[in-house]
Amino acid sequence: MITGPRHQTGSEAKSLALGPTCYLLSHDHTPLRPTSSDKQCVGSEAKSLALGPTSYLQSHDHTPLLPTSSDKQCVGSEAKSLALGPTCYLLSHDHTPLLPTSSDRQCVGSEAKSLALGPTCYLLSHDHTLLLPTSSDRQCVGSEAKSLALGPTCYLLSHDHTPLRPTSSDRQCVGSEAKSLALGPTCYLLSHDHTPLRPTSSDRQCVGSEAKSLALGPTCYLLSHDHTPLRPTSSDRQCVGSEAKSLALGPTCYLLSHDHTLLLPTSSDRQCVGSQARGRWHIS
Repeated sequence: MITGPRHQTGSEAKSLALGPTCYLLSHDHTPLRPTSSDKQCVGSEAKSLALGPTSYLQSHDHTPLLPTSSDKQCVGSEAKSLALGPTCYLLSHDHTPLLPTSSDRQCVGSEAKSLALGPTCYLLSHDHTLLLPTSSDRQCVGSEAKSLALGPTCYLLSHDHTPLRPTSSDRQCVGSEAKSLALGPTCYLLSHDHTPLRPTSSDRQCVGSEAKSLALGPTCYLLSHDHTPLRPTSSDRQCVGSEAKSLALGPTCYLLSHDHTLLLPTSSDRQCVGSQARGRWHIS
C-alpha cells in the first residue's frame, strides 16, 4: 500500500486531484474514472487510469492494458510501463517487453530506458547499451543528463557522458536539463554553462528543472527563466520546479500557470510537483 502524505503529478494527460479522489483528465479535460481512495496516481503519455485498488495503463487510443493485481503504484513513461501483478515490465516503443523485475517494487522509465533486473537496476542508453548497474536494490531514475548509479556512489553524466562529481554516500540523485551535482552533504544545481548556483546548507535532496530551483539553507527558492527569485518556502522542505512554475508559500503550496496566474493551493504542508499539464488539487 502507498502510505503517508500524497502527492499527485500531472502529465500530458492532465491530472486533477480533488480531495481523496484522484482523476486523470484526457486532453479535452473529460474526466476518466476516479480512484476509490486516497492514493498517489501518476500520468504519462501512456495514459494511466486508476480504478479502485486496481491500476490500469491505457494506450494512446485508451485501450486498457493489463491491470496490476493489487493496490500498488505504477509509473508510465515514454517507454511504456506495464504492471502485471507483482512483476513490472518496461515496454519498448513497439511494445516488446523488456526484462521484468523479480518482485513487487517500483520501477521508473525515462528517455534513458531503465531496466530493472531483480535487485539490480540498469539504465539503458538510447541505443539500448547497458550502462553500469547499481550494487543493490535501490530506485534509480534516469533523465536527459544520464544518471549512472555505481554502488553507493551516484554519478550524473553530461550529454557527452563525461562524469560529473560524485556524491559521497548512498543517496538518490536525480538529473535534469539543469544538471544537478551532488557534492558530499552539499547539493549544487548547475546552470546550462555548468556555473554552480548557490548550494544547500545541509544534506538534502534537490531536484533541478527548466525552472532552475535554488536551495538556500533551510529556504528553497524557485527561479524563473531569467533567474528572478520567486517567493520562498518558510521552512526546510523539498521543492521541485517544472515548466509550470511551482511556488511554495510557507505551509501552502501553489502551482502557477505559464502566465503566473495562481491556481488553487493545497491545504497543508506537503510536497507538490508541477508539470506541463498544470496539476491542481485540494486536499481535505
